[in-house]
Amino acid sequence: MFMRTLANRQLLNVSCIKTGTKSQLVGTTHEYDSAAFADGVINASDIPIGTDIASPAGMSLLVTDRQPNAIELKFEGGMPNPLLSGAPAIDWVLRVLVTDDNGTYRYRFSGDHDGFPAYEV
Repeated sequence: MFMRTLANRQLLNVSCIKTGTKSQLVGTTHEYDSAAFADGVINASDIPIGTDIASPAGMSLLVTDRQPNAIELKFEGGMPNPLLSGAPAIDWVLRVLVTDDNGTYRYRFSGDHDGFPAYEV
């Protein structure tokens, strides 16, 4: 019997945010052989054994002014892993409130997800 451990990593890159815009955002999913995790880290020298990009249709960003000195970013998504046929959708919503307090930026995070395995903020 052949078994393989899968791991995936997606990066979200927001390069330009405009108030009131709703942009579709999605990154590349990378699949690595379990040997890539021998040291517990994916290194630049580890070559993916598969890559794919999920449809961006299920992912969005909404930017809203909340106060003269605050902005809210609402990231929302619901899409399956493009490397696993029949994979269930990963659903999540994350809100980030950024407030400028006289040059000191304060961040408040809130959100929800359906229990997918890992993410980074």
